[in-house]
Amino acid sequence: MRRIVPILIMFAISVPGDAATRQEPEPIAKLELSQLLRAVSPEHVSATLTFVTDESIAVGVCSGYAPRTCSLSLIREEHGRLETVAATQDFGPSVANLHRAPGEKILATSVPGSAILYSADLSSKQSLQPVSAVSFSGRTVGQWLQGGWRIRQIDPSEPIRSGKGSMRSVSDDVVVFQNGDVMYTEAVDGTPVASFTVASESKCATLAQVLQGGRLYIEGCKENRIVDFSGKTKLKVQRPKGWSSNSSELDRASADGSRLLFNSWSRKVSFFRSVGETAAVFATLGMGAGEEEDNREEIRVIDTNDGNICFERHRSFPMGSETVFHNNAAISPSGRFVAIAADGELSVYQISAVCGRDN
Repeated sequence: MRRIVPILIMFAISVPGDAATRQEPEPIAKLELSQLLRAVSPEHVSATLTFVTDESIAVGVCSGYAPRTCSLSLIREEHGRLETVAATQDFGPSVANLHRAPGEKILATSVPGSAILYSADLSSKQSLQPVSAVSFSGRTVGQWLQGGWRIRQIDPSEPIRSGKGSMRSVSDDVVVFQNGDVMYTEAVDGTPVASFTVASESKCATLAQVLQGGRLYIEGCKENRIVDFSGKTKLKVQRPKGWSSNSSELDRASADGSRLLFNSWSRKVSFFRSVGETAAVFATLGMGAGEEEDNREEIRVIDTNDGNICFERHRSFPMGSETVFHNNAAISPSGRFVAIAADGELSVYQISAVCGRDN
């Protein structure tokens, strides 16, 4: 045993980390998130964001410690600089997601389902009925109900229709929902479009997101793929390892559906820490290891036609240093830009016009 330990130490030291061999992309513009809040250090700011247009980004930030202070800002990129063009402190820490809405308005939704619609200049806001899913344009929204769902126009907030099953995604044209072991796509007026069989909800949670061109991104138990509305596979997708937020809550595709963003969180520890935590679990009957906190994030954009990688960024951070928001990355409507709020900064990256494995 005394011979094995030095070998393990040499192995741990000699194996290079991913970050040491990977060339990370460079942003075209950056802004310290602490500038959006008063007297808060950059490492204690969490953020959620979305592109309103290709040139403007809505960013909601909160301080990490109580009493929490928050703000919502509209940021515009001009000549390599990110400038605040509008802001409000009337923004709460319960907000988890931001979405674009018609007229360059901003829709803020929270985990419990409450929703607030801000004006384009952030000078006023309107409380809405709960929102669980949002179309790309923000014009059509959906709400989860007990045993079913309802979709409606955001303005005015009159119901379009309701249905049974579990809503997965909504666009301005169709709604996608699962009932039993069947995934249905129907027009917003209720006209059936297509359906296909998936794993039963009791066995596996199958996520689905509408893409332009009559396609869906499906995230299932065993594989992830892009399919047509009838379930025919067009492309198998290798998403980053780790967990990510529900696809129906995020603006994660370009307007034409040709590019799709993944934001995955995971945890990686040294061999010795892993052995120690495993031993603690056995010694304390599962109570000794404590909560496993994330310390890695991978953001990736793929071409939905061929699966090539358009953009990729990895980062590591101390466990316990990240605060509550995890929806801190967004892709622009054109698919040419990615915005990321991390490590105390808002960074904007330009994506290559041609996607390839070297991007």
